[in-house]
Amino acid sequence: MSSGFKHLPRGNGVNGNEEVANWHTIGLFHEAETLWNNGIKQNAVFLAEALKNCPTVESVVLLNTTHVANTNQLPWDLERWLTVTFDDAKDKVDVLIELGGQIDANATAYLKERCARLISYCCGFEYVQAMASILFKRPTFGDNLFVNQRYDDI
Repeated sequence: MSSGFKHLPRGNGVNGNEEVANWHTIGLFHEAETLWNNGIKQNAVFLAEALKNCPTVESVVLLNTTHVANTNQLPWDLERWLTVTFDDAKDKVDVLIELGGQIDANATAYLKERCARLISYCCGFEYVQAMASILFKRPTFGDNLFVNQRYDDI
């Protein structure tokens, strides 16, 4: 929904010694979905609010990783929590925190070619499942599930 926003963060902090444009993933299931329907989206919002107070963070944006359109029907303050699609953001991302939605292998490769940093943020059920697999020596997340392994940090 780039037409609805005057500007997106420029995204040159990682490579250019400037402030960082920080992006957090969320996954929308419908065009009027609330941020408050699950803990993952709440984690994304609370992390965004905390990072907005860091002097080296230029901006924080929520990045919708699903094919659901970002519209003005989203029931939150889009000035406070700017929300865009991957296609709108991909050339401006410095740091992407995979939190409430995951990007695919092609999107990951695109960001890596741009030298963007990818952070895996595990919380809630995903965190518990990962810990159980380590403690009990079980396969993590199953055989048919894509779990991005090209992260720079956890």
